[in-house]
Formats: sequence, C-alpha cells, structure tokens
Amino acid sequence: MKYWFFRKTVRSDDDEKYFYKLSTNWSSFGHFIIEELPRLKKVMGFAQDNNFSLVILLNQNEAQWKIDILTKSILDQNNIEIRLFSSTLSVVNYLMVSFPPIDYHTVADASRMLNKIADTETISREKYDVLFMKRLPTSGFLGGLINDEELEVSLKDHGLKVLFIEPQKIAISDQIRLVRSSRIMMGPQGSNLALFPLLNKDQTLFILFGPRLHYGFEQYARAADIRTRYHKAKNFLKNSEFSLSHDEIKQIVEVTKIELLRQ
Repeated sequence: MKYWFFRKTVRSDDDEKYFYKLSTNWSSFGHFIIEELPRLKKVMGFAQDNNFSLVILLNQNEAQWKIDILTKSILDQNNIEIRLFSSTLSVVNYLMVSFPPIDYHTVADASRMLNKIADTETISREKYDVLFMKRLPTSGFLGGLINDEELEVSLKDHGLKVLFIEPQKIAISDQIRLVRSSRIMMGPQGSNLALFPLLNKDQTLFILFGPRLHYGFEQYARAADIRTRYHKAKNFLKNSEFSLSHDEIKQIVEVTKIELLRQ
C-alpha cells in the first residue's frame, strides 16, 4: 500500500501555492503522531520534489500543542508556511493524502518529524530502565491502570530504576528526552504511548491492555522492527479502567527483567 495524492480545484485568489489542510479528525495526541505526521511528511516531500510552495492549513481552534509541534517541525523548510483558518475555506491546488500504511516508512516518518522538535543529540541526564507513561481520562474514556503505584513499587523493589509520568503534564520536548533515555517504554494502551516511533532496536515498547484491545500501536511498532511486549489484564472496571493482580504484577516484573537482560 502506498500513499497517493489528488488535487481538488475550487475558487481562490492564491493560484501559485499548494495547500494541505491538516485533518481535524485526528484530534488526539496518539492519532496525530502516528497518522497525521507521516501524512504531512509525505506532503512536504512531495512539495520539495516538485519545487512548489506549500501552505499547511490548520484550524484556528486547534490545541496549542498541535500548533507547537507543527511550527517546530517545519523550521528548516523555506518553502512551507502554516496558516490558521476559520470554518469556511476555499482554496485551489488542494492536496490530500491517503491513510498511512502500516509499515516501517510510516513510523520512520513520524520519528523524523518528532526529532525536529528536540535536538537529536539531547537526552536526559538520568537513565531509566522503565519509563511508565500513565493514561489520564480523555473525553469520557478512561482506560487507565488504577493501581499503577503497586507496579511501580514492585519494579523498584527488584532494583530497577523507573520513572512514572503523566505525559499530558510534561512538555513534548521533555517527553522525547525521557523516551530516548529509557530502555523500556511502558503504559496502558493509548495516546500516552504515542512517542513509540522514537524507540530504537535496543529499546522495548511494553503495552498493558485493558478491556479495549486496540492493536494499532503494536502493529505499527512491529512493522518498524521495534521490539514489543504486551500484557492483557484480567480485572476490568467501568469506563475501560483496569487493575493488575499481585500475580500479574509479578509476571510483568519478570518479563521486564528478561527484556533488560536481552538488551
């Protein structure tokens, strides 16, 4: 499966530029990172290869984090600009791109865009065996691990250096530095794990599944040869929250130790 482009011509006063309207369907952080950024990378490459100016159109009501990511990711592109627009819009040469295929190149494109946000040589001074990315409630959907403190204590009791964070409360550039400085990235399935494209062959993505078995990130990670482990929880609560039993925590700790030895 490959990307494809088509052009839709409607009225506009700016005939010398091509426009790419950023999708508003992918409002969550996870969808934006793994689906919209690779699309944008392909569009930017298309503009460069064909030597035309590109305008990225972004709804003026979009979240500030999305604007910040886009602004930082195109700093080195002289022929690309970002424009905010209202709900009414008419342009010519309107570029669109298909759904990103589940393959190595999609994940690599997301990684390249993310690497522009923070210096590729910058890593956290602290090194961690496990970086646990908590999942906070979003739009009425929870999906988090309610007893993650017990898992944290158990990992530490086995001599592992771990850091549990709430990604929504940390700047994206700081999250990137922490991911680069950790051997295992772990957390409940969801947007909290969206920075997995930054992982290399010596790191591991460890997904904890609750009742909502959505394998998108795992499929993308495996397609990109990112080592992936997962655990399916047994104790489900309301709103897709879940908890881990003592035996499940013990199992996760043992698998984690095996992964660290493998590295």
